[in-house]
Amino acid sequence: MAVANAHTTVPLSPDDMQIVFKETDPESKRFIKHIRLTASHPKHGVVGRLEAYKIERTYQLRGHFFEVLDAKSDELADFGTKVIDNDMNVYERLVAHEYHKGTGCWGREMNDGLIMYIRAVNVGAPFERQGVGARLVRELLSSKHVVLGTIVYCWPSVMRAESPEEWRSMNAPIIAFFRKLGFRRVGRTTYFGYSPDSSHPSRLMAASDDLDIDFHKYHYRSNMLDDDLAARLRRDYPLQTLMDPFYSRSEMMSVRCNGAPRPPPPSMARMVAAVRDAYNQDSALIHVRDEQGFTPIYVAASKGYLPVVETLLFFANSRVDILDRDNVRDRNAIEAHEECMRASLLLAKALLPNQCGYLEGDLALQHALRKAAGEDVGAVQDYIAKKRYGCTCGQCLGGWLSPRMAYALHCEGAMIFDLGGFPAMMTFELCPSSDPAHLMMLAGVDCIPPALHHRLNHQFTRGSSGSAVRLSRDRPGRAAHARCHHRRRRRCCSQDWWDTKDVQYYLDAGGKVEYAINYVVDWTKEQMEDETLLDLMIGDERWEAMPCCANDLQFELVGREMGLSATQRWGPYDEDGEPEGVFGGLPGSFARGFYYADSDSSYDEEENEEGNDDDEAAEDEEEAAEEEGSDE
Repeated sequence: MAVANAHTTVPLSPDDMQIVFKETDPESKRFIKHIRLTASHPKHGVVGRLEAYKIERTYQLRGHFFEVLDAKSDELADFGTKVIDNDMNVYERLVAHEYHKGTGCWGREMNDGLIMYIRAVNVGAPFERQGVGARLVRELLSSKHVVLGTIVYCWPSVMRAESPEEWRSMNAPIIAFFRKLGFRRVGRTTYFGYSPDSSHPSRLMAASDDLDIDFHKYHYRSNMLDDDLAARLRRDYPLQTLMDPFYSRSEMMSVRCNGAPRPPPPSMARMVAAVRDAYNQDSALIHVRDEQGFTPIYVAASKGYLPVVETLLFFANSRVDILDRDNVRDRNAIEAHEECMRASLLLAKALLPNQCGYLEGDLALQHALRKAAGEDVGAVQDYIAKKRYGCTCGQCLGGWLSPRMAYALHCEGAMIFDLGGFPAMMTFELCPSSDPAHLMMLAGVDCIPPALHHRLNHQFTRGSSGSAVRLSRDRPGRAAHARCHHRRRRRCCSQDWWDTKDVQYYLDAGGKVEYAINYVVDWTKEQMEDETLLDLMIGDERWEAMPCCANDLQFELVGREMGLSATQRWGPYDEDGEPEGVFGGLPGSFARGFYYADSDSSYDEEENEEGNDDDEAAEDEEEAAEEEGSDE
């Protein structure tokens, strides 16, 4: 929120204003819709605006949320790293961690409902402090866009300040403004939230009880510093500046203007040797805190430098340094490395086709930090096996198949192949010629590669279904499966329409069990996307008793671990034989194709909005001129 210079105040009453809503086409496929509220006065024209983003929490966005936020704005991208994760759930630390949850007024209700993000509240300088901004926010909060279950977020902050002192003085009234309207801080982040539920803990907490945090106790280091400051930092903090290098102004100018080569990053051997030299020179150097509040082990952990961390731990007991959060990022070394692990995983998945889990080196570093901090983490290899795929429930089979994922797959598998028997038999009776064209609509056929379609016949189709029955028979999920049978009132025993010889025929003809796995996983994901499966699970005691896990939504991970290689293009296939499911693209192609194809690209929207801003500004000026003329 911008803070303007002093201007002559023009008195007005908020009750005299007209508020106009404008929203991105509600029928568009965009997952993020732009909402603008404009406050107009009959005499003074436009006096204020509020801009917000309405984000639909659709299942399709899970696993791709960061892409959408990053394409929209840097601020939303930051919001994604601090509050809502890539699966559109609140970060667990904000609701469960004794420190990071702050006042504890927010919980897992942040995983449900619409997300409304207030991007800006701008009031013309002559009309400030007269209730214009409050009227705009209240109009949004009481509108049809903020229904029960919606969480409205904002980042109360000035756009720029020359010093920490100026930031504190300018930002305090902005935070007070939002707190007065019912917003409360989310955990220990810079973001605030609002719930329309008057009984929500955040609404019952007094503004004076909300958490105040000084985010400018330390200063973020720039990538280019004045020569004198750069020299001082390198002298005072040799280890931190070596592991996290920066440029002095003269060095940057030499690179840009003279074509000088950029200095290469330090090698691991050089950093390890620097730690040894620093310890031999003065053992306190490996514990010293730099101007950002970072100790050497924090920097090494945040960069993922395992040999450096091991060397630091060899020389001294670093438990205090590992657990300390007194720094500019309000994180300890373990938490900083967890963020590094997530970034490394995203990069590895983009470069390595079959990479689904964390890298072993990252997990080994995490084990070393936690062990040095006093945790009972067991042997390093056991720790790696348990944590490799990001399991958070401690009950994932193989570390990747969560109880809820297994339950959902078995339930959908049973439903598909048991209920699929009736239409299959009807098709066989009506089309005894085994014409492949008549078999294409049967369950699972769209996941059989087009190259095998010429082999489709009754026996091949029966073998395809029979090969997958073991995925679901006699497993959890039968209770939900039975309810579905009861609703449809039609059953078909799978043994009546396929035989083991059909399965053998299917395999001999080039069929694979992986095609059935492909279909079950993709179909289950589709049922989760339209919430059909979630509706089916309502009241299912076994489902509700199972712990939630980060792997509950990792369909791509499950498919890969069950044998769907990332180097192959899997179904379902469209009419042209092109893959279109979660496993359809080659590494790195699915996510971007998903976003740009289905969300209609927010870049165009931003450009159009900027153009609209200019047009509206011109119209406002013309209206003001006309009004001044009529007044005269």
